[in-house]
Amino acid sequence: MVLLAVTAAITACSGDSSSGPPPNTVAVVEVTPSSATLNVGESQQFVASPKNSVGAVVAGKSATWSSSNQTAATVDVAGLVRGVAAGTATISATVDGKSGAASVTVITPPVAAVALAPGSLTLTVSGSSQLTATLTDAAGTTLTGRTVTWSTANAAVATVNGTGVVTGVAIGSTVITATSEGRSASVPVAVIPNTTVASTVSGRVVEAADAPGIAGARVTAQDLNAAVVATTTADANGNWSLPGLALGSVLEFVISATGYVSVTVASTTVTGALTIENAPLARTSAATGGLGGRVRDASTNAAITTGAAVELRNGINVTTGLAAYATTTAADGSYAFTGLAAGTYTLVMRGAGYAQSSRTVAVTGGATLANADLTLSANASANQWRAVLTWTAASRDLDLYLTLPAAGTARQQIYFLRPGNCAASPFACLDRDASTAPGPETITISQLGTGIYRFYVHNYNTPSSATDSTLMNSGAQLRVFRGTAQVASYAVPQQAGTLWTVFELDGATGSVTPRNVMAAGAPGDPVAALRSLEARVAAPSGKRDPGLRLP
Repeated sequence: MVLLAVTAAITACSGDSSSGPPPNTVAVVEVTPSSATLNVGESQQFVASPKNSVGAVVAGKSATWSSSNQTAATVDVAGLVRGVAAGTATISATVDGKSGAASVTVITPPVAAVALAPGSLTLTVSGSSQLTATLTDAAGTTLTGRTVTWSTANAAVATVNGTGVVTGVAIGSTVITATSEGRSASVPVAVIPNTTVASTVSGRVVEAADAPGIAGARVTAQDLNAAVVATTTADANGNWSLPGLALGSVLEFVISATGYVSVTVASTTVTGALTIENAPLARTSAATGGLGGRVRDASTNAAITTGAAVELRNGINVTTGLAAYATTTAADGSYAFTGLAAGTYTLVMRGAGYAQSSRTVAVTGGATLANADLTLSANASANQWRAVLTWTAASRDLDLYLTLPAAGTARQQIYFLRPGNCAASPFACLDRDASTAPGPETITISQLGTGIYRFYVHNYNTPSSATDSTLMNSGAQLRVFRGTAQVASYAVPQQAGTLWTVFELDGATGSVTPRNVMAAGAPGDPVAALRSLEARVAAPSGKRDPGLRLP
């Protein structure tokens, strides 16, 4: 009886010892946190807890970590998870063959603020400076790899490229803005004259549009406080030149001659080699004179019949302020002034649906200047550009050329024999070809592309000559319009030559750069075979292709 009891006790103990695994055997691995959302670049510590079958933590065990998507999130040997790029990943921890996992979502934090440094800029004309944009999220963490768009409020004053480099164009003030994901910051920019760069301003003084120059005329450059900067005297042909002027400075030019009414050229910004249009002086006279003409559409040369406002202001290039005389055009587009004091005036015209335009006229006492026509450019979108060429010398045929941006050396040309297309590629066209003065001859760019557009004027009657003075004495003027405003005006340089390189237009930034260079206009063209064919074909006007080589 006692023996049976002992046996039973031994059997019971033996059964308890084999009822489950040892307490240090890992049954499950728990990963905490079980899920997390990280920003790109942000890190978070994860913890692996190996537990036995009864839920107790098994001590002395280490985990092996892994990520199912390392392009989204990585994990190191200690369980530190880092967000790499937007996406999801499963983070796993393995201990003794048992694994646990957590889900991770990586997001791109939005830009909450943009800061620019420096906080303001002062540049000289043609000078450049770097702006730096710093992007941060809501927590103030700096963000990288985001797209920043740069813009300028006035490309005529300063431009900015895609990396934040700002370049001064002309004196004045503007604002540069950096934008990323709907957030933006701006800095003020002031552009001042560049006293380290000497520029030359030149021109010609004449008695009338086609008259010989006035020898000995005196030209005085003064600042806007009437302080004299430089002075010179015109040569026997009326030509004058003032070197050593600060690039970007704003000056007035007072022109006088014995026996003539003096005139002041209004505030003019010195931009490189600048030519001021021919300055016609009227002889001193107590008698009054008259002035008349028509206002015409720059693209069609048709009279504008809607009633344009016509104003006369004393001086040259005086387009604002109180008018000395004013009238309105008649139903046929004509206008007339009588009883005008002898002198030189700016003739300004404005018409409904047209950009304001102007020209210089001289009124002689006791005489009436007829056919003082003015062309107006129809209003267009802000991205449409138009160049309008006029000239005063009768029987001289001047042609306007445009070369388009190109990857190679052969730049497509727009001119009288290749008028282009404004409704389709290349989105540039010759609106009107004129063979006699006063023109107009007009080219329109309806849509800008990336690259440099270059404008030229050529003397058709003398294709190539470095000594011919016909173009120089033509009184040619090229007015540039953008959308609803005139943005520039260029007068032909007083140098011999038959090809005038006028200005360049940057299709990416909309900035205009004067060139104002005269050359011989060498014949020939890189596209020789095409040119050879075209040279045998006359334009509708009967004109033949001069075969210009235009870069």
